[in-house]
Amino acid sequence: MHERRKLERQRTFLGAVILSNERASTMECVVRNLSSKGARLSFYETQTIPARFELAINRKKSTHYARIAWRGPTEAGLAFENEAVNAPVPLEWARRLRKSEAENAALRRRIEELSTGY
Repeated sequence: MHERRKLERQRTFLGAVILSNERASTMECVVRNLSSKGARLSFYETQTIPARFELAINRKKSTHYARIAWRGPTEAGLAFENEAVNAPVPLEWARRLRKSEAENAALRRRIEELSTGY
C-alpha cells in the first residue's frame, strides 16, 4: 500500500472517547496510531460514527476536532481539523482570567468580613 501521509504516525494503544451531538453522545474506541494531523481508531462498529466529532484522548490530556477520512469494518482513519483543543490560552485571556480571579478573591474576603462582623 502506498503511504500518502505527510507525517509519520506513532503506533499507540490509547483509550479514547468520541464525543458528538454537543457532547451528549459518546463512544469508546482505541487509538491505534497517532500524529499531529490524524489518527487511526479501532472499535466494534464504524457505521454509527458521525462524519465530524471531538476525540478525547484522556491519557494524552488532549481533545481534537476530527473528521472521518476513511472507514473499514472495525477501523476508521481520522484527519484532525485543528491543533489540540487544549492548545495554549492567548495571553490576553490569561490576563483577564487572573484579574477576574483577583476580583473574586477580594469579594470573598469582603463577604467573610461582613458575615463575621469584622
